[in-house]
Amino acid sequence: MEEAGRNGGGGGGGEDLIQFADNSLAVLGTSSSSDGEILNNYGTKDDVILAKLSYSGKLLGLKNFGGSDREWTNSFLEIGNGEFIINASTSSFDYDVINNFGATGTDNWIFKAKEIILE
Repeated sequence: MEEAGRNGGGGGGGEDLIQFADNSLAVLGTSSSSDGEILNNYGTKDDVILAKLSYSGKLLGLKNFGGSDREWTNSFLEIGNGEFIINASTSSFDYDVINNFGATGTDNWIFKAKEIILE
């Protein structure tokens, strides 16, 4: 790969990926980083990360989702027009997490996300 180790100083990694017809990849994972390519982690724990990479590994897009507590990824599905359904879990109650019905713990979190392309 052309580029690797883009996670910054926090932990995390890729959990699932989708390969497109042009051989680029959408990668779903988590990261607790707030440096490197991920500059706006919503807390000090893992956020959900959606990244798009070229076949050679060049970062084409990156977006994090979550709240101030921890998020975990499970899977994702491309639904067309650059959109994805992401199946995750969360312990957060703020930022991107509008409702958490787990009250004292973790809740399943399913949301739609648009593919992010860097300019």
